[in-house]
Amino acid sequence: MQQLFKRFISVVFVLFISSPVLYAQQVIEAGLIDLQPEGIASYFVDLATSPNQKQLTGIVSGGRVICFDFSAAGKLTQVWRNLELTNGRQAQIVDYSISGKFITIRGGKSNLIKNKGNKRQLPDDGWVIDASTGKELLHVNECFNIQMVNDEIAFVSSPNGLAWYSIADGKLKQEFAMKENECAAISPDGKNIVVSVDADIEFFKNIASATKRKKEIKNARKAKKILFIYKMENLQKPYLISSDEVDIVVQMKFDAEGKYLYYTAFLGGQENSTSPALKVLERMELATGEIDLSYGVKSGDMNAYFRANADHIINTTVEGMSGQIHQIQVRSLNDIASVMADYEVKGKFLKFSSYYNPVALVGGTTKAFIGMDKTIYEWDFVKVPHFRRKGIQGGDEEMAEKLSELLSASIEAGDIGKKVVKNNLIGTYVMDITVGEKGKVLTVFCESDELTNIKQQNLLKDIIKEQKFEVEIPKGRRVKFRYAFDFQQ
Repeated sequence: MQQLFKRFISVVFVLFISSPVLYAQQVIEAGLIDLQPEGIASYFVDLATSPNQKQLTGIVSGGRVICFDFSAAGKLTQVWRNLELTNGRQAQIVDYSISGKFITIRGGKSNLIKNKGNKRQLPDDGWVIDASTGKELLHVNECFNIQMVNDEIAFVSSPNGLAWYSIADGKLKQEFAMKENECAAISPDGKNIVVSVDADIEFFKNIASATKRKKEIKNARKAKKILFIYKMENLQKPYLISSDEVDIVVQMKFDAEGKYLYYTAFLGGQENSTSPALKVLERMELATGEIDLSYGVKSGDMNAYFRANADHIINTTVEGMSGQIHQIQVRSLNDIASVMADYEVKGKFLKFSSYYNPVALVGGTTKAFIGMDKTIYEWDFVKVPHFRRKGIQGGDEEMAEKLSELLSASIEAGDIGKKVVKNNLIGTYVMDITVGEKGKVLTVFCESDELTNIKQQNLLKDIIKEQKFEVEIPKGRRVKFRYAFDFQQ
C-alpha cells in the first residue's frame, strides 16, 4: 500500500489511576497531582490564577489560550479556549486584572532584550481578553507592558510612550509621548506610574550609590536604567527617581496595596559585565523610590521565571542542554533568603519539549500549579516541601512508544489504513489517545484550529475509537499518547 502518512509526534504521557474518581489524573503522592488536561497540543509557556481562586489560564506554545476551572479539588475542567488571538502566535505572558474580569497577555519578545548597542527591552504585541469567555477585546502592537487600570481602561507602555485604551470600544483615550522609556506599570489606585528609562549618563550623577561604582557604570552604561516615578496629574517630570540604577527591566507589577513595585530585570550590567547571563527579581518602595539592595532573587538562566502573590514568591530555572533539569523554588515574600520548598525534575536528553516550566500560585493557600511540557501539576508545597524525580520513566515511555508503533502499522498496512482510503481522508490531525486494559481505546481528544477539516477529523476520531490494540495493559492503568496524522493525496 502506498504510504499514506507522515508521523510527527508520538509520545507522551502515561497515567496511573487507582480510583474512578481520579479520571485522567495521577496522584504522585499526597500533595502532588498530575492533572493531565486533555487536548493540549504543545507545551505551556505561562500560567496565571484568577483573584477568586477558581480559574487557571494557560498559554500553550503557538498562542493558544486555555482557561480551566479548578474549584473542584484535584480536577481541571476546561471553561473556554481562544485559538484566534490577532497575530497571537507569540503570545507568552499572561496575568489577571485586579478584579479578575480581564486577562492581559504579552508577546514573548517583550520578555527579552536587544543585545547590541544600547541594550533595551524588546516590544511585542499585547492583548486584553474577557476572562469569562476568552473573547479578544483589545490588541495593540509594539508594547513593553500592558495592564488594566480598572474595569474600563487598559494602560500600555510602548516605544512611543504611554497610552490608555477604552476596553468597551478599543479606542485610544489618552497618550503621552516619551523618549527612551521601556517597561512601565501603574499603581493599583491609578495615581502613580513607574517607568524604566534609558536615562542620560548625567542622571547617574544624582544617585549616590551608583557614583560609588563608577567603573561598573562606565563599563555597563549601555545596560543601565533608572526608574522614574510620576504622578498621574503631572507626566512632564518625575517627582522621584529610584535610589539606585537598575538593569534591563522586562516585567513590572505592584503588590495589591501599591506599597512595593516588584520588577524582573536582565542583569546586563552586573559586576562590570555587559553580557546578560542572569535574571533578578527586585523591589522598590513607591513612596520613597528606595530600592532594597538586600532584597533580590537571582537565577542563573535567561529563561528565569518569577511569580509572586501576597505571601510567596516562585522562581524557576532550567539547566543543562535542552532543559534537562527543571528547578522551582518557593520563598516567603518577607524572607526571600530562605528556600521553604523546592521541586526538581530531571529529564533525559531531549525529552523535555521546552525550557518553560511556568508556575501559578493560588493566593492565600500553599498550592501552586506547575506547567511541565503538555501537562499541569497541582503542588502543595507545604505537604511536599522537597520533590525530586526523573521526568519520564523508561518503562512508561516504552509502552507509549509501542502503542504509537502499532497505530503506525495499522495505518500503513492494516484496518485503519483501509478506512482512511475508503473515506478519502486528507490533511493533518493531532490527537491525544488514551488506551486502557485489554487495549481498548477509552478517549480520543482532538487539537483543532481554523485550518482543520472538522468533518474529516471526526471521521478519523471515530475510526480510532473503534481500534483495539494488541498490547497488555494492567488493570486500572491508562496510557495516554499523542499522535500527529498527516494523510497526503
